[in-house]
Parts: sequence; structure tokens; C-alpha cells
Amino acid sequence: MSFWDSLDSDQIDALQEIGNIGSGHSANALADLLNRRIDMSLPRYSLLSAQEFSKVDWTQFKESKTVAVSVCQIQGDLEGQIMVVLDEVAINFLLKIINTSNTEINFSNLGVLDKSIVLEVDSILSLHYLTAINTFLGKKSFPLTPFLIIDESEKVLSTVSKHIEENAEKILLVECDVFTVDVKLKPIIIFSPKPATVERTLNAMFGF
Repeated sequence: MSFWDSLDSDQIDALQEIGNIGSGHSANALADLLNRRIDMSLPRYSLLSAQEFSKVDWTQFKESKTVAVSVCQIQGDLEGQIMVVLDEVAINFLLKIINTSNTEINFSNLGVLDKSIVLEVDSILSLHYLTAINTFLGKKSFPLTPFLIIDESEKVLSTVSKHIEENAEKILLVECDVFTVDVKLKPIIIFSPKPATVERTLNAMFGF
């Protein structure tokens, strides 16, 4: 039996509770960045193998011509990676607010500034997600410099699936709806910790 298969429902619930804390802090950081109220639905979680991840219903993102994904490696007490995926609606909304522009965005030719903004938003979400977990568990972890992919949806989703197959045994998929007065966003966060990280996390919570 693998480490992941040995986890019981209480231990999986504990991991999801950590995800709740991280998601809440990320939403607050986004509200501060956009200078507007942000409401968030209860996150939906799935603990998936790489094979199961490839079968996830990606309808929301496949319907979007353009998808952005950032990949951030984590080192320190908690090792693994965090990926943030945004569809075209979310990208368009963020760029127009931060750039304070009503100009139609050309996704086939995004400038350096636009890409930097998307990466910065993803970095803020990842950093606050990780900081909340660090604080809750009393751990010290830090993100490395993330990299960003913005491309056609099929290409990006294929790259994400391949990356997970090559680098993760299991991933925690976090889906939530983020509401503002203007729009509903549906970002997803993919947290793929190493087994040793999960073991240390559970031990810090209630002695695993």
C-alpha cells in the first residue's frame, strides 16, 4: 500500500481544512490587490492521482480560447509545487482592472507588461496560500520564482497534465468561485506536495 492509500478520511479532511485556510488568505490578498470586495464559495477538493487528473472535466477552460497557468516550486519544511490556472474571463478581468483600461485585450499578442501582471497575480495567490499554511502549521517554506504559460487552452491543459504526470504522485485540486460585483471568476489551485511533506503536515496537526 502506498503512502497516499494509507490516509484515512480524517487525515484527508485535515488536508482540506489547510486548503480552506490557504484559499481564504489568497482571496483576501486578491481583494487588497483589486481594491474591491471579494467573496468566495466554499472550496471544492479532490485528491487525485496523475491518471485521475487527466480525466478531470476541464469544460470551463476548454471553452476559453486562452488559459494561463503559473508553476511555483516550494522548498523548505513543505516541499512540492503550486499551480494556479486562470481562464480568459479571469485574465481579461484582472488586466482591465489593474491596467485601468477598457481597451479590448488581444490574447494572441499579450505584451510583456500584461504577462507580468498575470504572473504577479498568480504569485500573490500562491504566496498567500503558502504563507497561511506555514503560519497555521508553524512551518517555514518559501516559493521559488514561478514561470508562466499563456497559450491556447488545449496546449496549456496538455502541458499541465504532462507536468503533473512527470512530477507528482498525488495532487490536491482546489476549485472555488470568486465573486466580485463585476464578475464571477473560477480559478483553480493545484497543490502537489511530496509525501514527506504531507506526513510532516499531518504530524504537526494531530500526530500522524
